[in-house]
Parts: sequence; structure tokens; C-alpha cells
Amino acid sequence: MRARNLVAVGLLVLVVGLALFARWILHDGLSARATPSRLEAFLARNARGLSLPSGAKSAANPVADSEEVQREARRHFADHCAVCHGNDGSGDNPMGHGLYPKPPDLRAEHTQKLSDGELFWIIENGVRFTGMPHASVRRLERTRQQGRQLEIGAIHPAFTDVDPGRADGNGAVQSKGAR
Repeated sequence: MRARNLVAVGLLVLVVGLALFARWILHDGLSARATPSRLEAFLARNARGLSLPSGAKSAANPVADSEEVQREARRHFADHCAVCHGNDGSGDNPMGHGLYPKPPDLRAEHTQKLSDGELFWIIENGVRFTGMPHASVRRLERTRQQGRQLEIGAIHPAFTDVDPGRADGNGAVQSKGAR
């Protein structure tokens, strides 16, 4: 009888705990307008790390950095990524505000610390349960795709002073110093 009471109390505590946890997670319903809590942001960042294959961190970028690669990366970013991440990589724009979870600030330390291999894997495969689509390409274009990793790395030095309203004739964002 005593064991049965302990099990019943344990189940009741578990159910109440799960209900409180669900209420906390769903604090604003399932609205994309909600701001993730620090715990949610922490869990999401760590889940991203756990979702990457073990070999991704050590994968090398076979594309050598050059002006042409940087130019193509900026064009690609302006055409395909800036809609959510913003011209400056902050994610602070109307589309970024409408996503949940919000796009990460690509200028932030935790993003800048990702290796080329990790960036490639994220861009190539996307991130489940977020607005980040995959940008998978045919195997013959894989080397070209790996050059897109540089677009994230380029945000730190080349995009920190971006004028959000300024783009060159090819749609590529220009930094203030590039005029």
C-alpha cells in the first residue's frame, strides 16, 4: 500500500511538472512573436552543436579565399541569406523578427567560433525546426558550395559596418568603406 502511494505521488508530481514545463515553453502559445528565454536559446545552441556530425568541425574548406570568392559570397548572401539574417548579419529585420527561433546574429562570438566545416554543414543541410533551409547542391557543385562558408566569415570583418540601404548594381551589399 505504501509503495502504491509513493508511485501515485511520484506520478502526480511528474504530471504537474510536465504541465508547468509545457506552460513555460508555450508561454505565448506557439506564436513566432515570442522571444525565446535564455534557457531556450541555450538549449537551441547546444542542440545545434549536437546535431552536427562529428567530422564536421575538422572538415577543411577547399576553396581558397580571394576577392572573387568574397564577391560571390556577398552576392549570394545578399540574394539568399540577408532576407532573414539582415544585410549586416544581425537578423534584426522584419523577416528575422517573424521567425521562431530568431535567426542567430552571425556577428556574435558563438557563430564566429564555428569552424568552416560546421558552417558548411549548416548551410548545406539547414537546421530542423527553424527557418534555416538547406542549400544543398549537386555533388559536382560541392566545391563551389563550400566557398559559401566564407560568407559567414566575411560578416565579421566586411559586414560590421554595412550600410543596410546600400547595395551595388549586382545586388551585393557594400560595406561603408567599399564605396
